[in-house]
Amino acid sequence: MNHIGIGILGASGDIGQHIAEALLRTPVDPERATEFRLAARRPEAIQAPVGASKAASRARITTCACDVRDQDSLARLADGLDVVVDATGPSHDRALTTASTVLAAGASYVDVGGPADVRALQEASAVEQVALFHAGALPGASGILPRWLLGRNPRARTLTVFIGGRGVFTRTGAEDYLAGLKYGDVEPLAAWRDGRRVSQGAQRQENVIIDGFPDPVSLFPYLDSDAEAIARESGLKDGTWYSAMVGQGIMDLLMLAIGMGLETGSSWLHDASVAKAAGRRPYVVLIAETETEKIMLRAPSEGVLSAEVAAAATREVLSGRVPAGRGCAAAVLDPDRVLTTLMAPETACTFVTTQDVTTDVMEEGAL
Repeated sequence: MNHIGIGILGASGDIGQHIAEALLRTPVDPERATEFRLAARRPEAIQAPVGASKAASRARITTCACDVRDQDSLARLADGLDVVVDATGPSHDRALTTASTVLAAGASYVDVGGPADVRALQEASAVEQVALFHAGALPGASGILPRWLLGRNPRARTLTVFIGGRGVFTRTGAEDYLAGLKYGDVEPLAAWRDGRRVSQGAQRQENVIIDGFPDPVSLFPYLDSDAEAIARESGLKDGTWYSAMVGQGIMDLLMLAIGMGLETGSSWLHDASVAKAAGRRPYVVLIAETETEKIMLRAPSEGVLSAEVAAAATREVLSGRVPAGRGCAAAVLDPDRVLTTLMAPETACTFVTTQDVTTDVMEEGAL
């Protein structure tokens, strides 16, 4: 093929638009032209990506209508493309179906989200193309950066990860989040202790101050399949992952939403997050630390970080560096290559590493 074909589902949304801009900014192969098919249920809502005019000589951009729940529409979009990137949601209950349709049309698949329980990937049949899931911020970057850190510190025995900040849950994002907690492989309050998963191994904490977060945060510990795999493969003694959220009483809001069911709870959580974030600038921070080194990544929003990870994953798939089959981004992608992409000045992400690992988790106002 004399050109590269990329389709982006959900191109009218914030994440989809940022993915298009990231892929336009840094071509996969400067020697080959790229065809972009930007798709959404309402294509008239798709905005021209920043950088589209500058990339006009090497990129052809078209918009089209596509509903991911319409298999015929999805197959037509994927026909003739090398990869389809899925930035739609919710994906917890349809990621595998969408992937199967795209793969059957001959294209590889990259999903910002994925199934609520990643163990479903092990039960899926073998495929000749690549199907990459959870290529976003959480999960995604939450596993990629700790793997990078542990690669530099192979003798580490402990790992602590914080990811979160200030932002707004979209309704679909809230549904995927709640589905992971209620039906998926995410166990709230679990942690890795003495070389094994321990239920109730960590406690939630409210209004704590962590160096690197500009606001007090509430910490919600969890352990999912990816975190457990990282701990097991690295021979960790102890590992704790925290979702860090800004906003007074956010933990109580989250627990209420979990008990409401997916549809009602996601709508309610979206409305509550909008009210709490009103008039305040969003951001996301990811901190990972061992006994000897601490790293911190900051992005303008979770959407921007998700888009940059998805774009990096798409480049890796198109470059042939990802083996065929179904898998999750954090387990399959080369952490060094992804981090190099995230550190580029154009991403608006900042990254620091230090040997000062005296992070204190302190209640606000405590001495």
